[in-house]
This record gives sequence, C-alpha cells and structure tokens, in this order.
Amino acid sequence: MNIGPDFIGQVISLIVVILLFLSMLLTKKAHYAISGLTLISLGLFPLLYNNYIIPLDITRYPVINFAAYFLVIFASRDLFKEGMKEKQSLLKVPSIVFAGTLIILTTIPTLYNMQVISFNLPEYAPMINQVIYIASGLFLLIGIFTLLKSKE
Repeated sequence: MNIGPDFIGQVISLIVVILLFLSMLLTKKAHYAISGLTLISLGLFPLLYNNYIIPLDITRYPVINFAAYFLVIFASRDLFKEGMKEKQSLLKVPSIVFAGTLIILTTIPTLYNMQVISFNLPEYAPMINQVIYIASGLFLLIGIFTLLKSKE
C-alpha cells in the first residue's frame, strides 16, 4: 500500500484540528494564546504563499478550511467578549469591530454556500480575510495581558 503526501497532509491537518478544538478545554489564557496564534497562522501562511515567500499552501487541505470557519467563529466570540469587558481601553472598539467583521465575513458566505440564506457578500480579495485574521489574532494575544492584570 502506497501512502501519498496528500494522505499524510490530510492526517496531519486532521490532528492539528483536533488539537485546536481540544485547546478549548485549557485555561482561558492558554486558549486565547492558541486561538490568537491560529488566527495569525490562518492569515499569515496564505498571505506568504500568495506572495511566493513560502511553498506551503494550507488552503489546499479541506479539513483546515472547514475547521478554520469554526475556529474563526470561536476566536471571534472570544475577541468580542473580551472587547466588551474592556473598561476604558484603546482596544475596546477595535476588538469589537474586528470580531464582528470576522463573524460576518465567515458566517454569511458559509450559510450562503449551504443554501441557508439567499444573499451573499460581494466578491472581495482573499487578502482582506488574511489581514483581518492576523490583526484579530494579535488583538487576542494582546488580550492575554489584560487577563494577566485581572488574574482570571
């Protein structure tokens, strides 16, 4: 039996996805760190690939794309919750805006493709998603320091 690189790539991506979902069982700080780094990776790897900087195209693995939708939604929820908890911080409004944008940009096309809703967003460059993923991941990582101050 000959196992090809696509099969190995799918198995590795499935293991990564399972580990990311298991990260939700960790402490809030650890979960936010993993979610932030995951969001940054989901934005950075395709951005680097599309600019011919790295040869790895993570978007070719359907498992990663499928899991990315769920991970982005969960990370957006966390970012939104932490943004709402901020009292008088410069990060409050940008965190809420990035979280809302991520939820809209992820949910509407997915629901449209599943034929749950009859409207879709206009076509836009994938680079917009990638930049928003990176920025949102950075906001989640910055939010860890807020958690450290509050000792949650």
